[in-house]
Amino acid sequence: MTRSKSKAKRKLKAKALPQAKAKLFPQRRLIFLGLLLIVTAAIYAVVTNWPAPTGTGIYTGYPLKLRQDLAKLQNDVHSFNSLQARNDASLVAPGMLAGKVSNISLQAASGQYIAAETNIKQLEGQLGNWRGQLSLLGSGAVVATVPTPTPFSSVSPSGLFIPIVIYHYTPADFNDELDYLQAHNYTVIDLKTVYAALTLGGPLPAKPVVLTFDDGFENQMQAFDMLKAHNMKATYYIINGGTESRWCIGAGRRYNDPMQPAAGCGDAYLSWNQIRLLDASGLITIGGHSLNHLELATLPVDEQRHEIADSKTAIEHEIGHSIYDFSYPYGNYDSDTVKIVAAAGYRTAVTTSSGEYQLPGYTYTLSRIRTTIGLP
Repeated sequence: MTRSKSKAKRKLKAKALPQAKAKLFPQRRLIFLGLLLIVTAAIYAVVTNWPAPTGTGIYTGYPLKLRQDLAKLQNDVHSFNSLQARNDASLVAPGMLAGKVSNISLQAASGQYIAAETNIKQLEGQLGNWRGQLSLLGSGAVVATVPTPTPFSSVSPSGLFIPIVIYHYTPADFNDELDYLQAHNYTVIDLKTVYAALTLGGPLPAKPVVLTFDDGFENQMQAFDMLKAHNMKATYYIINGGTESRWCIGAGRRYNDPMQPAAGCGDAYLSWNQIRLLDASGLITIGGHSLNHLELATLPVDEQRHEIADSKTAIEHEIGHSIYDFSYPYGNYDSDTVKIVAAAGYRTAVTTSSGEYQLPGYTYTLSRIRTTIGLP
């Protein structure tokens, strides 16, 4: 009898064990989920630096990347103001810079993250451009000077409002961009007009804009057709090393293999006949973009001179007249580059620094933007 009871107890215990485990499983799952939430919250707190530290002067309720970019911008503005003071120069009013940073901070604090990031990048680009101009002042480089300019309504503490747009290929929406300019009462001008405005105080239309195309791709003939339809001007910057130089577009890429086929670069370029056709149109100004599209500031001075001056001479020989406008390949230049560009006889040079305003007197470091859409 005792043995029978013991056996029955074991059966009951064996039966109860899975039931107990089944009851425990939801509890364990809840505990696991709770721990997971705690760990996730801890990681979030570390990554986002939450809760916000006090006394930093930077609102910290928005994404970490934006906070970091804003903090960097504030440091860069402070460094630029110090650089101006050391050079006894006043290219940009410190109060104007402080106002821009304040506006960006307000955008970030109000949740306009994309707009804030866009404006940070734009101001960082302008700071880079202005730092380059300060370095030219210190180096004794040739920089155009300006007599007392005619005052324009478009003058701001950061210069004249003259957006210069950069293209490489004909954008799919290029016709829409030209329509946008017309709808917003912009007047497309050439760089000769920009040069006169920045150096002599020459007149500008109420809303000027400049259109530029780098590299001389054959695809740019499509843009030319649309420009003709709108009766708008543009500047085409030509690379003219030719297929024998085995150059290709792409940072640091250049083919020196004599067996490399002419099509190895993967892109078709304007022929001299097409370039002469563009030049004769009255709408297109031809400019230089070096022989081989190299990063000029990385080259010895003699090689920079070869890339810049010899390119200019070759283009002038083909089209039968002088050219005065240059575009730095990759936007890469230093004080030697600017001196060589000026000595070669160029009057203007465009960079890839982002900005809609051009500083009077500084015609060799012109800023550019990427699209007309969004211009005021």
